[in-house]
Amino acid sequence: MNYNITDAELVIMKIIWKDGDVKAMDIARIAGELRGWEKNTVYTMITRLIKKGIVERIEPGYVCHALVDEETYRKSESKNVVNKLFSGSFGLFARAFMDKNKLTNEDIEELKKIIEENK
Repeated sequence: MNYNITDAELVIMKIIWKDGDVKAMDIARIAGELRGWEKNTVYTMITRLIKKGIVERIEPGYVCHALVDEETYRKSESKNVVNKLFSGSFGLFARAFMDKNKLTNEDIEELKKIIEENK
């Protein structure tokens, strides 16, 4: 599934994922400290996330609850990137990644474990 979360909305989602159910006014305060965003800007992004079905508003107190967990979002986005940029080929993605990023021995061992678990 493509959640179509913008980079700015992702800032809001990370606050919710980190802190759990959060009042919108607290999200606005945190986002203001992190990014210098005004309250109205944050509330607009929260409204967009609600319309997309990614966040739900709980009353009283305008509490924001994530309807999509972070791991589900990561998996979806990872698949979308591989499909969009590498025609669905994980091999092409891995090769492009490794051309620019040297793998440590820990990375290699972790990849081996992941491969074994997914055979």
